[in-house]
Amino acid sequence: KFNIADYSGIELVILAANSGDKKLMEQILKGDIHTFVTRIVLGYKEITQENKKKEPHVLWRDGSKTMSYGIAYGTTGRNIAETLNIMLASVGFKIDAAQGDELIAKWFQEFPDTYEYLQKNANKAVRDGFVVDSWGRRRNWNRDTFINKWKRLAAMREGQNAPIQGSSASMTKRAIWLLWERLDKKKARIVLTVHDEIVVEAIDSYVDTAAAITKECMEQAIRETLPSVADQVGLYEGTSVSPKVSIRYDK
Repeated sequence: KFNIADYSGIELVILAANSGDKKLMEQILKGDIHTFVTRIVLGYKEITQENKKKEPHVLWRDGSKTMSYGIAYGTTGRNIAETLNIMLASVGFKIDAAQGDELIAKWFQEFPDTYEYLQKNANKAVRDGFVVDSWGRRRNWNRDTFINKWKRLAAMREGQNAPIQGSSASMTKRAIWLLWERLDKKKARIVLTVHDEIVVEAIDSYVDTAAAITKECMEQAIRETLPSVADQVGLYEGTSVSPKVSIRYDK
């Protein structure tokens, strides 16, 4: 059988931890940052914890989720507008690029420390030609190319997010290493990763043990990647990993 486990919403967790944005971290640890953003940023007040998975409320929440990750990736108001206009077309939502910029500004008003952090990353990318993730791994640019305005702007956009994505990737790599050390290789093996998801194949008699080990290793990687906040504010519990077991495709 396959054990499939991923880091749910880890990019926003890393953003909150590395930026020191207490409000963003607080909303994440409450369990649903996306419902909060739906109500406060998109202004859709009808959504609640009870109805968030029902239509049309789930459509608004999905739109907010996409918007928040887009902002962490350095998206533009035009992209936000185009994406939300498609996702929320069925509820009559339609905005232009300027209104998309306003939504981004409103998001940052709620989480100002994240704005400062992302701008710091962008400026470092063009000033130093590199940024680093939580493990010190670099993303480099050739500063000689920055004479071109568009390449400089691209580096700033990429530089905002590279420490977040890089930290997520390094965390997953660390989890794989821990798994490799602990799994009984006669009974289980790491099959592949998909972004921040790890797939482990195990024989039936070992599948529950493999799932438990996967959970422990992936959560240990969180603690090692974000040591300053993992235990102090409950991040370890708030982002706990829940492996899912599926039947083999050929069984």
